[in-house]
Amino acid sequence: MTVGELIVDFDLHSYNPGVGEDRLVTGGHIGDLLSHVMANCQLGDVWITILTNLNTIAVASLVDAACIILPQGIIPEAQVLKKASDEGIPILGSPLSAFTLCGKLASRLEA
Repeated sequence: MTVGELIVDFDLHSYNPGVGEDRLVTGGHIGDLLSHVMANCQLGDVWITILTNLNTIAVASLVDAACIILPQGIIPEAQVLKKASDEGIPILGSPLSAFTLCGKLASRLEA
């Protein structure tokens, strides 16, 4: 599945449309402790987090996450979106909880 397919299938909002939508999704990671994400998030993972600061973009780039999903209607700031777009990292949003998104992602990837 690609990030673009994920957007459609999960009815996600893209905060930087067109950025990285062809990236391949191979797994997922949920977490808000940056050092833990750096140690455990892998290439192609969807990263579900409530964090919206510039360090989040640096970590997503470092681990080569497929995208970031912000749950519960969280909206990123303009400077974060610009940095994410510059780095080619899609930032997506959903009104759903991180728990629900994680379950949906696991079900979709295991199918």
